[in-house]
Amino acid sequence: MHITYFFGSEVELHGNLAAATGRTNSPSVNVFVYLFDLTDPENPVERSSITSAFQSFGFGSGALSIQGDLLAIGDLIAPDVGGAGGAVDLFNISDLGNPVLSKRITANDGSANAFFGSAVELSGDLLLVGAYWDDSN
Repeated sequence: MHITYFFGSEVELHGNLAAATGRTNSPSVNVFVYLFDLTDPENPVERSSITSAFQSFGFGSGALSIQGDLLAIGDLIAPDVGGAGGAVDLFNISDLGNPVLSKRITANDGSANAFFGSAVELSGDLLLVGAYWDDSN
């Protein structure tokens, strides 16, 4: 694990898997999502950490949701989308040691400052995404 601030500010638990966010401040701010195997709850094992491939800042939010082998991570800043339009990254986590980005989802209207991805929830084959500033709140 990196020297991390705000570790656990966002958490998600699914069976024997836990995900938690953390942030490094040096040499630049970078937000990580850590995956832990909780098969032995007294001795959790960090399996991997994920950071966004789309920006140097890392995930702008830490909104997390796990369903089966999928992990959804909200990225409400998402400068590659433009002006804090936001995005959600879906990772295949069937191999906890090697999470793979499956899909980057953005809002179909692409509104700047919508903060799409401020909240995420996976349920079955559905993904619910919050965009708290869309259409002026």
